[in-house]
Amino acid sequence: MVGCKLAAMDELVTLRPVVEDDLSWLAGLKNDPVASGPHEWHGWSDPQQRRRRWAESGLLGDDGGTLIVLHGADRVGHVSWRKVKTGPTAFGWAIGVGLVPEFRGRGYGSAAQRLLACYLFAHTQVNRIEATTEITNVAEQRALEKAGFTREGILRGTTFRQGLWHDQVIYSVLRDEVKLEDAAGEDSAGQMLLSRSCLPCPRPAVLSTIMVLAFITRPPCACRRRACQGGAMFLASSSYSYPVLGAFWTIFMIFLWVIWFWVLITIFIDIFRSHDLSGWAKALWFIFILLLPLIGVVVYLIARGGKMHEHAARDAQAQDQEFRQYVQEAAGSGNTADQLTKLADLRDRGVITAEEFDREKAKILA
Repeated sequence: MVGCKLAAMDELVTLRPVVEDDLSWLAGLKNDPVASGPHEWHGWSDPQQRRRRWAESGLLGDDGGTLIVLHGADRVGHVSWRKVKTGPTAFGWAIGVGLVPEFRGRGYGSAAQRLLACYLFAHTQVNRIEATTEITNVAEQRALEKAGFTREGILRGTTFRQGLWHDQVIYSVLRDEVKLEDAAGEDSAGQMLLSRSCLPCPRPAVLSTIMVLAFITRPPCACRRRACQGGAMFLASSSYSYPVLGAFWTIFMIFLWVIWFWVLITIFIDIFRSHDLSGWAKALWFIFILLLPLIGVVVYLIARGGKMHEHAARDAQAQDQEFRQYVQEAAGSGNTADQLTKLADLRDRGVITAEEFDREKAKILA
């Protein structure tokens, strides 16, 4: 039996083994539908079963265990783990957490699961710790992500509750994703402590300039953002915890990418049609925007936004003049009947609209 008290990294919660006074409290928590919560109520069970196991092993064995979660002197819940076979000679741990209703939503569940993962990696040789929760249990999904777990996928129809089979989301964390250097120490009372170094830290990532747009347009909770700050792990929950929001953000991202490429193409066209720019100036603008697209586009819009408007207006005017000249040349030769016939042919082919046909017809007849 482990007879030590584990201090949480952020001192939000502590874990300790179950004592006899906890057994009735745990039985009431499990056999109370309100206390269990809508996702953890699976019917009544033998209230003495846990007591018999505690008498044998203290709820700490080779195949799993249970610890009490404390905030100060208050019992806020419990965490547990069980062995999961991952191969003929390998296994991992599956963990779970249960909190008293009045202590939910305060970060205790996330801190307790992070602490339990660090404890299991520090004292057992497993490489993988996993956790599952129902797909509708958004609060636990956020807690697991904040604790440093990575969402792997959906397990369809794996848990039975309230007469229905429900999908679950599976999360995991690996040993090399958790820093364990100097993670274990002893305090003055000889109790085992876990230091703040036992925290998941992100691997360094380098974003190229051309990917800046994709980074800044990620959903505020989409994407998954990791930062190791002051020894604490912050993990934003992904929008893909919600399938509908996931589809929305995918469409939104595609829309932004289309706009981005449209702006780039428009600026490149404006560069090469600008008669007031020399060849060298055009080449420099092209290279600048190609290498630093986001900065280059902003600088070009500030420096030459007015010129872009003038160029667009001039081109539109030139196209209109060319169109009018074409219509006049096509309908201007021959007598009145021939002109009207050619004009009607242009209208029938869609070259001119009905209003333009009536206007040109009036000019011919006049």
